[in-house]
Amino acid sequence: MKELAKLFLLLAEPVRLQLLALLSIDEKCVCELYDPLGIPQSTASRHLAQLRTMGIVEANRKGVWMHYRLSPEHWKPIWVEPLNAAIKAAHAELPVELKVSSCCSLVTVTGEKLRKQTTASRRKPE
Repeated sequence: MKELAKLFLLLAEPVRLQLLALLSIDEKCVCELYDPLGIPQSTASRHLAQLRTMGIVEANRKGVWMHYRLSPEHWKPIWVEPLNAAIKAAHAELPVELKVSSCCSLVTVTGEKLRKQTTASRRKPE
């Protein structure tokens, strides 16, 4: 019963519900989570850590960025119905158009491509 009470405490925070709704779409980098919600990265990371501690989400490091996804295979059977209902309700509250910066995509730029971009941006207009 204590586990269920902890779950409801987690779900009582609107930011965590919004994070779960975004993660219900697919795996996301932390930058794709805090930017659309208009919250600082540290706030998103703190809430994600709490969800991760309970086993609701999983994290995977890709380069310098953390990527998160729902982990329903680790959910306790008694959690499934409340979590699914909470995620569905939060999903309906998300803005229709999500604006996302792609900070993590910068990590995938190769050294050669980065040098070309940097050199091009340093050229003075003629």
